[in-house]
Amino acid sequence: MPPQTLGEIPDEHAVDNIATAFLQVFSATASDAERAMHLEDAESIGIYEEEPGRRRHGQRLIGCQVEQIHFTSSDRASVRFSLSDGAGRTIPVDGIAVYHDGQWKVSRQTSANLLRRGNDA
Repeated sequence: MPPQTLGEIPDEHAVDNIATAFLQVFSATASDAERAMHLEDAESIGIYEEEPGRRRHGQRLIGCQVEQIHFTSSDRASVRFSLSDGAGRTIPVDGIAVYHDGQWKVSRQTSANLLRRGNDA
């Protein structure tokens, strides 16, 4: 099911590209290189995302679902998504997508907020 969209969609591929970015960054099967392609400033924060970004409550993340994308400008969107872990929990999360270097990416802020939440996410 495609995510609900709000606001003015900047181009016909924006929704799919944002969903793909979040699915790749929080995928249990994506490689570090695939994850880095979709993460803003991955070169500076990627090392921190490699393991903590794939675990919550000590459980390995097994899925991500993008539920809502709210475009707040032509290069920024609020994203409501959920993470699933190996214990069967679904964790609702709010994040940001940014259009950076010609591509939609999961924002550095979203990554930092999840790392800060640690085991509470």
